[in-house]
Amino acid sequence: MCLPSSDLKELSGCVAMADKEDECGGKSSHDEKLTCFCVQEMLSAYYDCKSDVMRCLESHMFDPQFDEKIRIWHAACDSRLTSTMTTPTEPTLTTTYDFGACNRLYQSCASADYETNQCSYKYPSTSSMSFTSCVCQPPVYSLMSECQYNGNVSCKRTTAAESNIWGYSTCSYFWSGSVCCDSHSVSSSH
Repeated sequence: MCLPSSDLKELSGCVAMADKEDECGGKSSHDEKLTCFCVQEMLSAYYDCKSDVMRCLESHMFDPQFDEKIRIWHAACDSRLTSTMTTPTEPTLTTTYDFGACNRLYQSCASADYETNQCSYKYPSTSSMSFTSCVCQPPVYSLMSECQYNGNVSCKRTTAAESNIWGYSTCSYFWSGSVCCDSHSVSSSH
């Protein structure tokens, strides 16, 4: 599945690449396989699939694998070519998806969930001031903010508003003119 912002519905270049590889792999002799493989259609399919995957994931993470396929194609085919092959242009990404950052933001979500659950276990009545004091600690809000704001913008590629962060309407330090928080600490170790 591609990122929604990629607007790709299918990886047609990858389908063409797999079809051509299957066709060539089905040939009986090594020479027939090379004759099938060493054509513009195969080289273009590698570049088209690389482009599809790059656009789909908004990342260069699989470029080395495709570059290796293209290197192998040239090693096998350059000496057999009787005409010049056209190297397709590669797309440029204006933004990239940072899988590492999104994994860290996911960890913030898991930690925020853990911390709010700890508050729920400690103070079962979620309407109590003790529960509110527990979940409204800055470390918990920080985790929620990273998860629900930064995660939405950076990873889900959706809009986010501070007012939609869990605790925004409950925690007094968001209220205009309020003084922030008591010194109750929240555990961040699991």
